[in-house]
Amino acid sequence: MDGRRPGRRRQRALTLAGALLLHAGAALAQPPSEPRIILGTTIGIQFVKDAFSQHIPLRLHGEQGEFAAVYNVTAGLAHDAGAAVRVWGPLGLGVERASFRKTSSTSIEARVPHPVFLGFGRHLTASIDDVARREQALHLQVQYWRDLWGTLFVRAFGGPTLFRLHHDLVSGIDAADGPTVDDVRLSGHRVVTQSRADFGYNVGFDVSYFGLQRLGFLGRHAILDRMAFGFVVRYSQGTSAIQVSGGTVQPEYELGGIHLGGGLRVAF
Repeated sequence: MDGRRPGRRRQRALTLAGALLLHAGAALAQPPSEPRIILGTTIGIQFVKDAFSQHIPLRLHGEQGEFAAVYNVTAGLAHDAGAAVRVWGPLGLGVERASFRKTSSTSIEARVPHPVFLGFGRHLTASIDDVARREQALHLQVQYWRDLWGTLFVRAFGGPTLFRLHHDLVSGIDAADGPTVDDVRLSGHRVVTQSRADFGYNVGFDVSYFGLQRLGFLGRHAILDRMAFGFVVRYSQGTSAIQVSGGTVQPEYELGGIHLGGGLRVAF
């Protein structure tokens, strides 16, 4: 009798463990009718419309000149990752870390002193490639959660944003005389990377579709009920005044912009 007790205990323990695993698997497979936590990642386009110029002194042949570097930053690829938690009723708190990078060309317009005549500056125009702008943003959000028809989950949000901007700026140029003393061309340039942190804000909404299993072509895995395809529209805005030492910037840098993207969501 005593010899059979350990076997019975092991059998009961295995039965209990199997039941717990089945219960946990069934719980994970249930659709998140009232999710507490949502994790997500998104890839999309950030529409940035930022045109500004830097004016830098230029001294040559004992005379003072000036050049302007004109920057025009437009749309580029952006991605972000974030998490949100329900805190009370339909209200939640969220945080997202977003990144944007754009490489473009910069136009140079300069008034270059004449090697012979004082006050007769020569006009120079040129273009410099591979000027990079990197923008990182930490979005803090108060969110309003709403379940629609059991498969669509909508979150509206807004809050402060901490921007971190890294921008390549043309700090100096070299000019060389052309075939005649009245001609001038760009022979070299120098670029520095300036960084600065500034505050702004963000608003938008996220729509998640928790009906992936119903689509059929993804299979019939129960875990799909906890996964969703999400679409986000976010507008963020801020300004920054980084500049090259000794120069002036007009106007200030525009940070953020309209972000449209899609990605995966997981609810718990």
